Amino acid sequence: YVVSATEQMTGANNTSNRAISIAKNGTTIEVMDYQSYSGVATTTVYMNGATDYLELYAYQASGAACNLTNNPAYTNINVSLVGAN
Repeated sequence: YVVSATEQMTGANNTSNRAISIAKNGTTIEVMDYQSYSGVATTTVYMNGATDYLELYAYQASGAACNLTNNPAYTNINVSLVGAN
């Protein structure tokens, strides 16, 4: 599967350290650090189709509260099967 995750944060400033990460079965498989309002992480991962699951995590270190934008156009995770016959 190709997994692409996007997040956008509001509040604080847009120069603090932030990160978006994708985890499979609770283990981080991709991390993208950024210093703006939004970040994107993309990776390819094998999923067994029965018990594997994905999670999206957001991190910020501005020292003030930040919220994820409540809009699926800016905060989302997309999963596409590749190589299916």
